[in-house]
Amino acid sequence: MIKSITTLLTSVILVLGLALPSHAQNEAEKQKATATGQQITLKIEGMACSYCEQSAKNALEKLEGVKVDEVSASKGIARLTYTGSEPISDKTFKGTVENAGYKLKKVQRKENQDTEEGGGR
Repeated sequence: MIKSITTLLTSVILVLGLALPSHAQNEAEKQKATATGQQITLKIEGMACSYCEQSAKNALEKLEGVKVDEVSASKGIARLTYTGSEPISDKTFKGTVENAGYKLKKVQRKENQDTEEGGGR
C-alpha cells in the first residue's frame, strides 16, 4: 500500500515537473509574440524637409527589428513596426533620434502605453 502511494506520488511529481518548464516556455513565446508586429509612433521635433525624413528613417532602420513605415517632417512623426524578439526601450529610440540630430518628444505604442520624453539636449 505504501509502495503504491509512493509510486503514485513520484509519478505526479514527475508529471508536474515536466509540465512546468513547458508552461514557462509557452509564456516566453507568448511574450515574444506580443512584441512582434508592434506599431509605434514617434513624435519628433526638428525635422524640416525630405532630407530630414530620410535621415531619421535611416537612423531608425539601423535598430534591429525596426521597419519604418512613414516619416513625415510636416506631421513631425515617424511610424514604424517593431518585430524584434526583445522589447525596445523608449531610451533607445530617444538616443537614436537625438544622434540623428532631432528631438524625440513622445513614444506612442499601439497598446496605448504612451510615454512622454522630457529633457533634451
